[in-house]
Amino acid sequence: MTNVPSGTVVLAGTGKTGSRLAAKLAKLGLSVRTAARIGADVHFDWDDATTHRPVIASVTGMPMKHNDIDRDVWIQGSVAAGVPAEYGEMLQMLTETVASGMGSRPNDNVQKVTGAPPIKFADFARRNAEAWI
Repeated sequence: MTNVPSGTVVLAGTGKTGSRLAAKLAKLGLSVRTAARIGADVHFDWDDATTHRPVIASVTGMPMKHNDIDRDVWIQGSVAAGVPAEYGEMLQMLTETVASGMGSRPNDNVQKVTGAPPIKFADFARRNAEAWI
């Protein structure tokens, strides 16, 4: 875990692997925040990918950089850490789907369920700026 910048945000940081990674980075003395849909330091929403880097940078004052990882190495490490091998096969399929751009797409489900239109990620981030820093 060298060359990890302080001020790192660990996506999926409330999951088993993400929370372990965040704890290891924090133990190294790095400033780490977790990001996930529920229970994290930062609520992170994938609906509008074009806003992620600039919105987070504008709210935190820190640049956001995506560090792509070798998915096969990550999955092998997950299995070695105790994730069932069958689920490792599922992770392979899921990560390839997301990497290919064929993952979830924005839709009108929020409005159908709540009766109110969803808000833009940028508006959410600005309204909750104190949670990002």
